[in-house]
Amino acid sequence: LFVFDEPIIPSRGGVQRVTDLLACELTFRGHSVFYLSYRFPELMASYKFSCTQLFVDIFRQSDDKNKADISRIISEYKIDCVINQLIKDDFIKYLPVGVKIISVCHVQPFCYDNITRERIWKTNAQNSRQLLFKISSLLLPKLQEWFHNHGVADEYKKVIDKSERVCFISDKFFERVFRHIPDINKDKLCAINNPNTFFVDKANNTKENIM
Repeated sequence: LFVFDEPIIPSRGGVQRVTDLLACELTFRGHSVFYLSYRFPELMASYKFSCTQLFVDIFRQSDDKNKADISRIISEYKIDCVINQLIKDDFIKYLPVGVKIISVCHVQPFCYDNITRERIWKTNAQNSRQLLFKISSLLLPKLQEWFHNHGVADEYKKVIDKSERVCFISDKFFERVFRHIPDINKDKLCAINNPNTFFVDKANNTKENIM
């Protein structure tokens, strides 16, 4: 069961496209694959999905109703593995005990680490509020880092604790995760690059100025 907040429509974005590619390959290999979303149900009306697309409105139902609905889906479709395509526990916190959870981070974790003092200095402030934030960020970089990352670290830790594996798009991000969340099981982290479906002719690698 692939879980994402939106229905899995490949043309809508990278996560949906990657999910659809993996789902089609797993189906080809004999696995039973399903999709589940918990936002934007209106997108499901006019699209033909490559796998059965399910929906649970977790934000408008009680916790008990969510647990009951999700347990029914797990039982009815005989699901033994859930691929959580967001580093959030919005959905997985309702899963029954015993279901294998693999969570995937499709972006750079703690991406605010990329923003240096030099980059902040070069950024133009559009109003007094932005100017105040710029000055405070330059003077107190640790405060700026905490402001952006403390909530993210809590969310990541919840997901890592509940997941059997957490997959990143590169193992180069592991050190960053360990720095922000030192007390996690490091053996849970793994990395798989995004799939590339484009044919690359290595013998004739001439580039053209074409968009």
